[in-house]
Amino acid sequence: MPEEIRDRFIGEIGRLGESIGLNRTTCQMYALLYLEEGPLSLTELSRMLHISKGSASLNIRKLEEWGAVKPIWRKGSTQNYYQANRDLWGIAKGRISTGLKKRLDLVDQGIAELDVK
Repeated sequence: MPEEIRDRFIGEIGRLGESIGLNRTTCQMYALLYLEEGPLSLTELSRMLHISKGSASLNIRKLEEWGAVKPIWRKGSTQNYYQANRDLWGIAKGRISTGLKKRLDLVDQGIAELDVK
């Protein structure tokens, strides 16, 4: 895939994610990993997206929480590598379920506080 098309796709996915309340960089990292056939290291991700390694590390942790990426071990390497989970529907369902559960827990907590008073 030509680099220009790849970069435009990654940018659009970042904007789309941001429009629905997600972090732009997190979405761009996922898009890049989704397009790649093999795993990428944090160093490669930060270089390709022009972000700091610290930012790459924070955002990859978020993607791991979502089940959107998985760590890949490479023999002889001390770096962490990551590969995208390509089950978009499964990732979306998990995010929706987690978000809904958090909101319902807050409602339950609010009701419990009303009962105490």
